[in-house]
Amino acid sequence: MRDPHVTRLRYRRKDRDGVSYQNPPPLEFENGDLRLELADDELTISPKRHFPNEDEARAEVEALLESWYIDAALRGGYEEMEFEFVDCDVIDRNPLPPGSPQTINVRSIESATAFGNTRLQVIQHRYAPPPDRFAATPDAKTLWDRYRRYRQGAEPLQAMAYFCLTFVERNTPTSVGVNRRQAVSIRYALKLEILHALGNIVSDVGDNIAGRKATHRPNHRDLNQPERRFVEEVVRMLIRRVGEYQTAPGTPFQLLTQADFPALPDNYYQRWP
Repeated sequence: MRDPHVTRLRYRRKDRDGVSYQNPPPLEFENGDLRLELADDELTISPKRHFPNEDEARAEVEALLESWYIDAALRGGYEEMEFEFVDCDVIDRNPLPPGSPQTINVRSIESATAFGNTRLQVIQHRYAPPPDRFAATPDAKTLWDRYRRYRQGAEPLQAMAYFCLTFVERNTPTSVGVNRRQAVSIRYALKLEILHALGNIVSDVGDNIAGRKATHRPNHRDLNQPERRFVEEVVRMLIRRVGEYQTAPGTPFQLLTQADFPALPDNYYQRWP
């Protein structure tokens, strides 16, 4: 009886629009049952456990690559870690005729594992590190998809950010005396005033094109640059912490405060009616 076993998978890093690398050192790491080496834009994965076929091996590998891609984009604010599948080596651990070749399948397919667009011009000297704790859980991917749509110009910043804030609030359990926003603050180690500022901006600042509410108010204008940067950074942080918490719920977070985000006027951090 034949006993196929995946020994190696190879991927190639694709150039992202606006992101380039200059002589980055090789990157080697292990993640669960996978050993990975990225050098000269070639990614080699050596499984440490048995995968009987390419499809099963690729499913686990590409889940990790998706988490790596999203984590790097959330950290840097742009997308850079896109890979395409090159080939897969499969040996027969129980070959039929003695002395027959061990490699029974080497398959090559071009298949992108990440997507998106960026207009930035960024030169990197090191590859983005693999995720330490983050995983692309279903909730994190839901939030990431909305953020990516905003980055692609498919929806306004305020609508995307409001969805992300309310999604996290509605999916965080409360307790007696603790409302949803306070529960988010506690679970994700984020000062409550940061969430107030996010909610205030996306609910009450905006013009006729991007504003979330059709009301007459003093803040009937487009977001200024500090407000925009604040909203983007807080949303990216929320996505990362959702993926990190759902991966390792018992691991504590470092508390984030106003000092960790772009500065805003003091009144933004109050709970507006």
